[in-house]
Amino acid sequence: MLISNVIRDVTDRQRVEERFQSLVETAPDAVVMVNNRDAITIVNSQAERLFGYARHELIGQPVDMLVPERFRGHHSSHRQSYLSDARVRPISEGLNLCGLRKNGEEFSVEIRISPLETEEEMITSSTIRDITEWKRIELGLVEKNPELARANQAKDFFLAGMSHELRAPLNAIIGFTGILLMGLPGPLTPDQERHLQTVRTSSRHLLSLINDLLDLARVEAGKTELSSKPVDCTEVLRNVAESEGPPAENKGVVLSVSYPPSPIVIQIDERSLGQILLNLVNYVVQGTNERGGSEA
Repeated sequence: MLISNVIRDVTDRQRVEERFQSLVETAPDAVVMVNNRDAITIVNSQAERLFGYARHELIGQPVDMLVPERFRGHHSSHRQSYLSDARVRPISEGLNLCGLRKNGEEFSVEIRISPLETEEEMITSSTIRDITEWKRIELGLVEKNPELARANQAKDFFLAGMSHELRAPLNAIIGFTGILLMGLPGPLTPDQERHLQTVRTSSRHLLSLINDLLDLARVEAGKTELSSKPVDCTEVLRNVAESEGPPAENKGVVLSVSYPPSPIVIQIDERSLGQILLNLVNYVVQGTNERGGSEA
């Protein structure tokens, strides 16, 4: 009877170990289990592939064989430190850990340990992942940061210089157009006045776009500012319609706008509102033209 119970206990123990081994085999990462003497007791097939050893070459061997020699003392002390506070956590947090393959190749690893208490002893289960590619990408980003900073600075210099060069002649066009509209050189016909109004409105809009280039640099630098003030939306819409009416007609599209009977005043950034309306008008005109229509 005693022999029968012993056989049953051994059989049950083997069955539990087989089930546990099957569970470990399903893990997506390499799993290496170590006893309190730092000897490897269980590995899965992912660990075999990762380190290049057959299972029988690992079982019973010191776990330090999987770590480069220069790190072995530190690795053991880190593991013992984590075991003194037994809970699941990454052992590689804040550290650059390396694994060592059978062929002598080193590779970066991320390790997460879990304490597992059995009837006989405390076992440490280590989940190991190869992060060599992650480290390579991380290093590449670090090396690229100064280059990106220089390119960004060059872009800001270009935008500032280009904006200055473009704003100077545009301000001159706007100024001279205003002089003509004031009638200082002589009286204007209604058509001349209408065309000059279009020139001034379009020039102001182009100047606004140039200012937006500088705003883009400020947005990327986190320094953008909006000028919020009471704005008559009807007047903004009228300016957009006057500037975009002639280009629409050149495309065979008549831009028809219905204005509200009374002013609509809201607190907003006038230039941003104008840009939004302009984008909408251009989208509508383009869509009407593509559909073969004649009125937008």
